[in-house]
Amino acid sequence: MAVFRARARTLEMLGKQQIAGIPTAINELFKNAHDAYADRVEVDYFRSNKLFMLRDDGIGMAKEDFENRWLTIGTESKLEKKGRPKDPKKYERPILGEKGIGRLAIASIGPQVLVLTRPKYGKDKNLTAAFINWTLFELPGVDLDEIIIPLKSYRIGEFPDAQDVKKMIGEVKKNIFTLLEKGKVDEIKQKEILTQLELFNVDPIYWEEIYTDLTLLNNKCGTHYFIQPTDEMLEVELDTVNTIISKTSALQRLLIGFTNTMIKSNPPIKTAFRDHKAHETFEDLIGEKEFFTKSDFKKVDHHIKGEFNEFGQFNGTVQIYDNEPLRYVLPWEQGGGKKTSCGRFKINFAYVQPEPRTTHLSNLDHLYIRGKLNKHAGLYIYKDGIRILPYGNSDFDFLDIEKRRTLKASYYFFSYRNMFGAIEIDGEVNKKLKEKAGREGFIENKAYKDFKDVLIYFLIQVAADYFRQEGTQSDIFLKQRAEYERLHVARKKRAEDLHKQTNIIERKLDKFFTNIKENAPQKEINLLYEKTRDRFEQLIKNNILKKSSKYFLDAELLSREDLDKIRNTYTINRPKGYAIGKDLRYDWELYLEAHANLEEKIFFPAQKELEKIANQFLTKYKVQVAIQDRLNQSLSYTFDKLTETLENENKQTKTTLSNVSNQIADLTKNLLYDLENKINEAREKYSELMKSDIDDSKLSREARKIEGKLFEEAQKTSEVFQKLRSQLDKLILGKSKSGNYITSADVSEAMEEELLSLRERVDTDLALSQLGLAVGVIHHEFNHSVRLMRENIKRLKLWAEKNQKLQEIYENIRNNFEHLDGYLTLFTPLNRRLYRKKVDIYGKDIKNFILDIFSERLRRHNIDLSSSKQFNQKVIQGFPSTFYPVFVNIIDNAIFWLGQRKGERFIIFDADEKGFSIENNGSEINKRDVYRIFEMGFSRKPMGRGMGLAISKEVLEKEGYKIFVDSLGKGLNVKFRIELDPSRKIEEE
Repeated sequence: MAVFRARARTLEMLGKQQIAGIPTAINELFKNAHDAYADRVEVDYFRSNKLFMLRDDGIGMAKEDFENRWLTIGTESKLEKKGRPKDPKKYERPILGEKGIGRLAIASIGPQVLVLTRPKYGKDKNLTAAFINWTLFELPGVDLDEIIIPLKSYRIGEFPDAQDVKKMIGEVKKNIFTLLEKGKVDEIKQKEILTQLELFNVDPIYWEEIYTDLTLLNNKCGTHYFIQPTDEMLEVELDTVNTIISKTSALQRLLIGFTNTMIKSNPPIKTAFRDHKAHETFEDLIGEKEFFTKSDFKKVDHHIKGEFNEFGQFNGTVQIYDNEPLRYVLPWEQGGGKKTSCGRFKINFAYVQPEPRTTHLSNLDHLYIRGKLNKHAGLYIYKDGIRILPYGNSDFDFLDIEKRRTLKASYYFFSYRNMFGAIEIDGEVNKKLKEKAGREGFIENKAYKDFKDVLIYFLIQVAADYFRQEGTQSDIFLKQRAEYERLHVARKKRAEDLHKQTNIIERKLDKFFTNIKENAPQKEINLLYEKTRDRFEQLIKNNILKKSSKYFLDAELLSREDLDKIRNTYTINRPKGYAIGKDLRYDWELYLEAHANLEEKIFFPAQKELEKIANQFLTKYKVQVAIQDRLNQSLSYTFDKLTETLENENKQTKTTLSNVSNQIADLTKNLLYDLENKINEAREKYSELMKSDIDDSKLSREARKIEGKLFEEAQKTSEVFQKLRSQLDKLILGKSKSGNYITSADVSEAMEEELLSLRERVDTDLALSQLGLAVGVIHHEFNHSVRLMRENIKRLKLWAEKNQKLQEIYENIRNNFEHLDGYLTLFTPLNRRLYRKKVDIYGKDIKNFILDIFSERLRRHNIDLSSSKQFNQKVIQGFPSTFYPVFVNIIDNAIFWLGQRKGERFIIFDADEKGFSIENNGSEINKRDVYRIFEMGFSRKPMGRGMGLAISKEVLEKEGYKIFVDSLGKGLNVKFRIELDPSRKIEEE
């Protein structure tokens, strides 16, 4: 039994040599769980009490195995297959860990551990529990057989609790005092160990009941470790962040990608590491979404995969952008036809172009993949599906990829930070690739040298053949990259022009709406009336009319010109050939409506009023002016204006068309010819009209008809000229740096690319469903936590009844908990699964629900919420999960905007036979926002997400209801209506 007479200090020193840091230790524990045929291994670290829990669902250990294997140094179970525990229901797994390293890994994480394990197979199904303080093994002069390790078995249905753990700790304390009496421990070390024991406060039942997915209760098997307190370096490792390279902790970089999820959908073991910075919240540092997946390989520019045979020859495929994969065979010339020492292995990696201008990915996909690359880029090595450290870390470029790139980027092409993938080796085939004792990479032997040389030669040659300017097969890459660059330049040019035009029209629209709000058009028209009257009065005052009636006609013409100037001030020409965004489109449509309203209610009546003022002047002063002269001047003015406009359009268009085909020139000529014919026809009709024997009133009406029709035709022709000129302007946008002309066809292609990108953004709608899922998860987890809190408060009550000092603390905790518990019931109406059929929803129930949520905020902001009798008695059929959140969102917004108001604040619920009303006297909704507030992403609230009303509108529409902003009542500023939409058929579920 010489092994048991070994010094404890020897074991402690061996651990320091073989475990190079906490990340390596945790990685080793994951490997041991893999060797134990576990499907899952999870770590939970609680910072508040420095508790580290590692749980797996492997085959576990019986008491005999635990004593003879886990607690014994130098067993052969990891050295030979014979006698090694197996799971007969699973394929045989290769050995990844080394005997004894798992123990030492635990010691590296913390000074003491509680081990719980139950075997999956065999006659002994009892649970084995053991408590170990590793500091005892650091004592010089202590033999292993002098260290007490409390160990106990629990039958089916039994489980250790906090008291059982305290008894185990008590045995260790006795052991320390015994060693003190023997002189094998000094008082300083004794005090250190006793302090550690006092810090161990674990109730196994508590944790096993919480984490029911991996539990040893109910006869389930596996091995669980409870380590407390943890080494201070654990949190240092967790919080070590490299803000330049990875933005992830050092520990995360080492544990991420423990299994090869990049290529294999079903890895042999799933892992998790949850960092509980607060007891109730955590971050899974190595969750499935954190690392690369198979689907990520579909979001790359280039994909290379294949196998190296025993001679170092590569046989596989190279895929450039989205082209068909090309067969690629590459002999290893440096090998001289001899077999490599490393053996055959596989490689599968992806590469992403670093700049958006050379990638075929959409903007969103490129940002998504770049985000992962910034954290986890690199080539990872997997042995039998499990990662070998430290390969893959950004600070361990074992193939010198970045070193070569610094010499000449275009020559060597590949960059470590732009690639991700896996090199797969086999424990049997590549057995000469041996890991170091510290588990930090391979020993640098002949096999490792061949392994590196093959890969380095391969990367250099792939770059030379497919991605270098003079490469033998680089045409595909170079041409397509140039094409993407060309399209990128076109998109950029288009975006710049669009931004410029958008800014112009935005400024004009803002000015327009500001003037409308201030009633500026009517004020200017009123001033024009006064100016016109003054102008006519001056004619009489100066006796000018006695000379000629022409002065009257000139004065009347000046008034019309002034009216047109005002009209033009409020006319905005939208740039032709430019799309406008959703928000601007709402403003533009609102402008068209407002402009039409100006024409109908202000400008057209103003034209009649000016004629009326002129007629009143003629009547008042008995001035004789022939109606024919007045109409002739009016129409001549129209003709001259249109001719002048069209001549100007023609001049600009011909200037633009100077370098285009005769067909375009003929088109403009025909347009002018047709319009001139229409003008001539109008002149002829007018001449005939002048010769007709009709009264002055009818003559004026008919002349206006001719003028109006001609104006419409001229407007259409003018718009054609504008559209044509806009297209011609963009036929040639300029040259790219490579000398290619950028044309309107490029723009079309760029816009199509953008369209596809926008279509892919539909995926973001998943965020909405995730919100609903989040509510469900919160409800479930909160409910579970509340049950535990209730039980513990009951237990605390017993103590408070016996200890007066605890009474006040108990009362405060209970009162606050009851307030918190009340919120749990608010989730119930929002859970649609509780309501398989529609139910009667009363207005008074809605009001009570709102008060339960917002009573405190309403009181704080001094807002009065009231409801009418009609609202309280109103009944509708539906799902509470549909209607309650709508009211919650509206009231939440109302409280915010009412908070900006001084004085009285109130919200009123009302109803009628059609539906509900929600009214308040908060900030008035801008007319420009009446429809936009129901669009996703639109919000006027600071930091608002613009989702609430959009979701409300959508869910109500699905139930056959509509929500809209209604006309306002007396003393109110905002009024929402929720009504049954008669145009929609409600589908009963």
